[in-house]
Amino acid sequence: MNELFYSIAAMNALFSSMAWCAAKPNRSSILTVLTLALVWPFVNGNLEGNILLTINPTHGITVSDLLSGLAAGIALIQAIRLRRAVPRGRFTTEHGNITEKL
Repeated sequence: MNELFYSIAAMNALFSSMAWCAAKPNRSSILTVLTLALVWPFVNGNLEGNILLTINPTHGITVSDLLSGLAAGIALIQAIRLRRAVPRGRFTTEHGNITEKL
């Protein structure tokens, strides 16, 4: 029973962190999503679902493991968007007039 509780708690933490990352992408939210995405396959236990790909007789990729891929994808997209964003005021002068210093 405790294993099911921890699996559900970890899933809720992963969903919450993905929502946080989607709403306010910053370094903390991206790192939180990536950390929980790495932890998820080890704690999903009772929530695994059907086996999609068998690696060996005791290991395989399940439906639930795809959630880690989705989370990592969201974190990667937000990291790229955050990296491409130009900070405001970086290319302007103090007063906002570009020709002032020419």
